[in-house]
Amino acid sequence: GADNDCDGTIDVGAVDAASWYADGDSDGFGDAAISVEACAAPSGHVSDDTDCDDTLADVNPDADETCDGIDNDCDALVDDADPSLTGGTVFYGDSDGDGYGGQQYQQTACAAPAGFVSNTDDCDDLDANSHPGGSEICDGADNDCDTEVDEGVGSTWYEDADGDGYGNGSVSQQSCDAPTGYVSNASDCDDFSATTSPASFEVCDGLDNDCDGTADEDAINATTFYIDADGDGFGSLISSTTACSEPTGHVSNASDCDDSDAALNPLDGDGDGASTCAGDCDDTDSALNILDSDGDGFTLCDGDCDDADSSLELADLDGDGSTTCGGDCDDADSTRESADVDGDGFSTCDNDCNDGDASILPGATEVCDGVDNDCDSLVDPPTVYGSGATCAGSSCQDILSQRSTAPDGAYVIDVGSGAFDVYCDMTNDGGGWMLLLKTAGDTDFYYDDPYWTDTNLLNETSLDTDTTNNAKLQAFTDFPINEMRGCFPSEGNHCIQAQPGTGQTAVALFNGGSIQQGSSFDGQMYSGWSYQPNCKYMGINTPYCYRRARFGFTSNQEPDCSSNDTAIGFGLAENCHTGAGERHGSGEMCLSSLCSGGTTVNRGFPGLLWGR
Repeated sequence: GADNDCDGTIDVGAVDAASWYADGDSDGFGDAAISVEACAAPSGHVSDDTDCDDTLADVNPDADETCDGIDNDCDALVDDADPSLTGGTVFYGDSDGDGYGGQQYQQTACAAPAGFVSNTDDCDDLDANSHPGGSEICDGADNDCDTEVDEGVGSTWYEDADGDGYGNGSVSQQSCDAPTGYVSNASDCDDFSATTSPASFEVCDGLDNDCDGTADEDAINATTFYIDADGDGFGSLISSTTACSEPTGHVSNASDCDDSDAALNPLDGDGDGASTCAGDCDDTDSALNILDSDGDGFTLCDGDCDDADSSLELADLDGDGSTTCGGDCDDADSTRESADVDGDGFSTCDNDCNDGDASILPGATEVCDGVDNDCDSLVDPPTVYGSGATCAGSSCQDILSQRSTAPDGAYVIDVGSGAFDVYCDMTNDGGGWMLLLKTAGDTDFYYDDPYWTDTNLLNETSLDTDTTNNAKLQAFTDFPINEMRGCFPSEGNHCIQAQPGTGQTAVALFNGGSIQQGSSFDGQMYSGWSYQPNCKYMGINTPYCYRRARFGFTSNQEPDCSSNDTAIGFGLAENCHTGAGERHGSGEMCLSSLCSGGTTVNRGFPGLLWGR
């Protein structure tokens, strides 16, 4: 305030003057581009030079960043790019992409980021089939988020009171799964008799056993009756019928030699040991029985065995040592005679097709050996298909297609590399399943055991469903499969199935990568564990942390797939840490504290692995 340099001016050009910056918008922050030097602040100036827009009072370093396309707080970041944004909207993660968000993930922004929505209405944000307004389906989930599961959907099931597999059409329930005592069909005509159903055989009892609307037709215990045209009480093979009771004009025997003449019948009227059917010339006089009725040079008195047929005589025309009266069926061919050469009870006249081998005869058991064992002109017929190397099938399904009633058991197949023995399940889940592996549930065949990926076999002759021993069969390494099924005999014989559809052998599948068969499986509901809602996978070589399975279910309590808590199936092992008792050839395992305790935790039980 003094004229320090005596030039007549005060404070002009003062060496200690300060810089003052124009504050055009009066927000207390100046424009660094417009300044003056003075001892005191001129009007409209301030000492701060950090304003990034001196025309807007709400733009300065102390302002809040809002969604307006402007850098409100002068930090060179605009709207969503500025982590200090306070004026945005809260958006919620939509993990399953169904348009409905959950509470787990939140983000404040001016516009919805990818994978986020503005609502929190989803009741299961890991299942795209579950959201408000969703259609309820049979999957054990609340698809429409109304807190009810599987309501209003399902199939119609009919009461099967007699347990024969066929239901009563007048008593039904609707549900997703069959209630106890109910089946999917309504075709039983008597639901109080297990022997009466469409699958039953008709028998002679006056009832409609097979539910086709007719009683006693084609009964399996019906009798064959033969026509008795001449009414002499003896029938003819010319015509017959099968019935439960004797029809008019029929009898139960077929011993008449001429059914057009009542005088010709098997009765020996005169007691001379011959009837009119046997060529007795007078069946009223026992002394008159010497005529050669058939002109073969022999009478009944001479020992002619049938004096009404010249082809039956005592002469040995072909010199084979037997006559037509002695049972020779062709006295013009010495290779066909009544003698039983091999002592099997049949001669060539009795249709023995090899009278030099006593094991080959009519009615013998046919075996797979390239020979007609039972003399029916068929060599290795379908009834023995798959029972030996000379008639090996290509698969269990192939054998079942040739032998629709083939039972469960051991068979022989050949897939082009030579015949080998297999065990086939011909009755369950459509039949045609080939046993690949069986495990007692112990540490053999756990996830990292080399048996899953090498070609070594174990107890390969153990071709049965006895799970007291572990076995890896040749079908595991040699048979190409499109479907896989795992069953647990001690757990109600529950089974799980997958369809890799690759036409590879099991050893090739387990040497490959993970094959996921979907995320709709609920391992906990299956096994009795407490609910594990996330990452519910079923497939082959499931690789996730904590719990892995070569074939089966895995799932998790957390919303990620990297540390599954639970598993059920085959080849189970704990992955990320070590744990005693957590290696099973088959069974179920549970890590999370939210899982139920008791016998269902880290428990191995027997399993059978099938393929087809």
